[in-house]
Amino acid sequence: MTLPIFTLMYNYNGGRIFKRVTQGVRRILEADKTVPLTTEDNKVLLKYFADHRLMVQAHERKHMLNLLRERGAHEVILKFGRKHLFVVNNYDTTYKKGKPALVNNDRINNFISGKKPTILLKDDVKVSELRTFIFSLIAMRHTRELDTFMETIISQIALKRRGVICDLISASYNELMNMSCRDPESASKYNITYATTVDRWVRWVTMLESGCEFTSYSNNRSLLRRVMKHIDLYANGDRKPLFDALSESLDLVNNNKGITACSQLGTTFIYLSAYCKKFTLVEKLWKYKLDNKIPIHTADLTTIMRTLNYKGKFEKVGKVYESHPEAHHDSTQFDYLLLARAKTLSWKALKSQFDGLFGIGKLPNIRHYEIVMYSLALLGDTDGIDKLFAQLLRRGMIPTYPILQSMLQCHYKSSNSTICFQQFQLFEKYSIRPTAATYTIMFKVHRKMNDITGALRLLKTITEENLVPVVEEHFVIIMQMCAHITNHLVAREIFNIMKDHYDINPSASTVATLMDVYTEAQQYDGALTLFQDYSKKSSIREDPDRISIYSSALYAKLKAKDEPGCDMILEDVSKLDIPMNQRFYEILLRYMVNNLKDYEGAEKLILKMIKNPKWNMRANSKHFEILMGGYSRISYNEGVFKLYKSMTDNDIRVNSKILYYLVKSTFKVQMSQKEDLTKSIDFVDKIMIHSAENNAYTSEGKFHPSIIGWALRTVAKYYSPKKALEMLNRYDKLFYDKNIRSVNNKFSLMRSLVVLFAELGDWQQFEIMYQNIWNQIERYERLPTSTVPNVKLRSLFVGIFSYEIRHLKQTSNLERLPGLLNELKNKNFVLDNHTWNEAILALASTDQTIEHALKYVDTNFIHGYNLIHKNRLLTKLRNSSLSSMNDSWFLEKKREKPTSFIPKLYLESETFDQLCQRVDRYLNSQVDPEDKLRQLVEQYKFFMKSYLLVPHHEVRNWDSIERNHNSYFEELRSTKRAISVEKF
Repeated sequence: MTLPIFTLMYNYNGGRIFKRVTQGVRRILEADKTVPLTTEDNKVLLKYFADHRLMVQAHERKHMLNLLRERGAHEVILKFGRKHLFVVNNYDTTYKKGKPALVNNDRINNFISGKKPTILLKDDVKVSELRTFIFSLIAMRHTRELDTFMETIISQIALKRRGVICDLISASYNELMNMSCRDPESASKYNITYATTVDRWVRWVTMLESGCEFTSYSNNRSLLRRVMKHIDLYANGDRKPLFDALSESLDLVNNNKGITACSQLGTTFIYLSAYCKKFTLVEKLWKYKLDNKIPIHTADLTTIMRTLNYKGKFEKVGKVYESHPEAHHDSTQFDYLLLARAKTLSWKALKSQFDGLFGIGKLPNIRHYEIVMYSLALLGDTDGIDKLFAQLLRRGMIPTYPILQSMLQCHYKSSNSTICFQQFQLFEKYSIRPTAATYTIMFKVHRKMNDITGALRLLKTITEENLVPVVEEHFVIIMQMCAHITNHLVAREIFNIMKDHYDINPSASTVATLMDVYTEAQQYDGALTLFQDYSKKSSIREDPDRISIYSSALYAKLKAKDEPGCDMILEDVSKLDIPMNQRFYEILLRYMVNNLKDYEGAEKLILKMIKNPKWNMRANSKHFEILMGGYSRISYNEGVFKLYKSMTDNDIRVNSKILYYLVKSTFKVQMSQKEDLTKSIDFVDKIMIHSAENNAYTSEGKFHPSIIGWALRTVAKYYSPKKALEMLNRYDKLFYDKNIRSVNNKFSLMRSLVVLFAELGDWQQFEIMYQNIWNQIERYERLPTSTVPNVKLRSLFVGIFSYEIRHLKQTSNLERLPGLLNELKNKNFVLDNHTWNEAILALASTDQTIEHALKYVDTNFIHGYNLIHKNRLLTKLRNSSLSSMNDSWFLEKKREKPTSFIPKLYLESETFDQLCQRVDRYLNSQVDPEDKLRQLVEQYKFFMKSYLLVPHHEVRNWDSIERNHNSYFEELRSTKRAISVEKF
């Protein structure tokens, strides 16, 4: 029959699409999408699309389905889709010249009931159209038709369009699961539950993959993404416990598909639970498999071993491993096994057991070597582990993964990065596949080298070659490197890539790491915004390490000097009863020591932590380091020694910072007693020797350059440059090849050598070393990751630039000083106040540069000088019992806030006096001192105001100048304010 035609025009993807429909249909389709479709409208659409054949093009079909979906016309979508998404094969009587005919309703009904002819999907159908069709099937609760449709589609196009099938399976699973969550009663009526949805997913995935066992999220992201999402959401919802839902799913799959499918699904659930860090759920699923005698997969054993180690159940790891020899096919299991054994067995017992084998004539097997070498790796004993490796090679043994992993770990712990790369190559040499843990060590090697570019290159290699799963810890290490260079932009990008590209949900510790990067970069608002965003997330609230983001928030508040904010964070932790850990106490101690100056309270807290039975709350070297640093700053050297004794009494390993404070206090005590520094130098030598021989009881494997650096500078400045040079040579000999200078890229040692060569008067070597510092800075600036300045390098020239000033004087190059100061300023470097005063006096020593000195003083230093002297004067007057001074606004503000009006940069009194004398000489060198004085008053009015408060009779014709400008001088000296040059 002939239909009245009306042409609708739509703008779609930038083009114009024409639809030929009746005016009544047009009215319904153009109506407000937010208004539900009425029963009458639905009947009109249903009748139109059921009774009339429309010749629809592909782009028109897609657009029409979108319009119907927006109106919620699911029944109409099914009618429309059955007519326009499929064709019949050549059994159809209308088939002509090899072209399939359109499907009519009878054939569709036969298709749904399983009768011939077979239905084929049109080649031009898009995945979005299929999703729309599937969502309508689910909305109408046509689950039998959905099952038939999915199975038919999978069998027809899986080989050619696997991506489409993965998308449809994931979309169907997601929609069914959402329906069971939104309306559980109605969904259950049509047998749409968590368990039946999982059962359907298993059936479809098995058709596609011949199984439902997945242990790599990155390789199967499209199929696992929704499953993992609903595990995460279901755990946080107000429904039955997640384990009950998963066990019901496993029971149903076991009944319908058999024990093999159930085992495979259980492995997938265990893997995804661990991926979401739901380790309690992993233990329950593992027990379910054991209780129901379901076969154990290699990945199951690996995951439960990881879980037991994570939860500190080290004694169970070995038992679990030995109980399932059929699953010993993953080298990663050795990481967890050896870690657990090293945690539960003492090194002495292991060594005695190993050595005893030789005494009874039974030679150690490869497993013995694995255990002992791993223990040596934890100790950082490179000599011992290398000897054992050579021994097993002589015996004709082939190294295993645990052997090579232990070798790599040991050399990393000893801080020998070059050897680490050589050890890593042994994996390829012996055809042993590295694991994610192996690459974690290599990322740490790059971190120790501060080589963020190399770490990013390694991440790219792992991803492109699909070597091992990229895990969250890899990203954390890279972000920690960003904290070292204070590059919050790169860290944020890495964080986003981890979330968006690798689909890794950030844990609390990862968010905390990014917060720390912002804090180190002095972007405190960025850190606190992250805290506000993530502290409310359910995944973070359930994270066992939830305290980490509160620790980082406290650290950000502390660095921002927001004491009320610190108190609020502490109150939240107490109110929410969040279990605390070592790092939280570390930040708390920083707050007590650095902000509150509560040294006594901090010491009591550390003593309390020493005896704490919980391993994650016991005091460690970091806690002692913080209080030692506080004692060192106030020169309480006895307190430093007392804390060290407490560490040795309680068997707590020291770290480099502890050694640094010990060395510093030892030197200071000897210097205060006016003794020579021989004993202190011997003490440093002793530490170096023990560290080089791996005999030092330290938590780090190598003597940190900052220790020798501080000692070198002190000995060179206050004792003997020659002795300092001898110390440096001993350091080189112990830790570096004698042909390689140890200071190639260590700022600490380069700074020390600058001081050393300056004290020796070797200005040629000084200049070379000083230039090396700038060369290294420029190398860092050229790196692709140097997108923002490194905040931690700002104070690099503090303590050494004064030697550069002295060098310029010695070489008569003071005219270069203004340019060098500007360069420091442009690159955001800062100098201490005393160095600035030296620079000002140096600039003022020549007529060519004196006005540079006056400009710096007038802009940045005279104000601080005046504040200090104003405070001194008012305080003196108040103490003289002059009542009028008690009402001083300045003193009142100082009383309210003692830290106010304390300038960071100011002209020292001695510098001011010398500068005035040099200005006198400068004026005397002028042809017309009066005219030059006027120019100086105009250009540097604040300094010149202080200069002119007293007469300067050393200046030629000063009495004449005073007479000529008497009114100016009277006003200036009475008001003590800068007067406009027009009055001069």
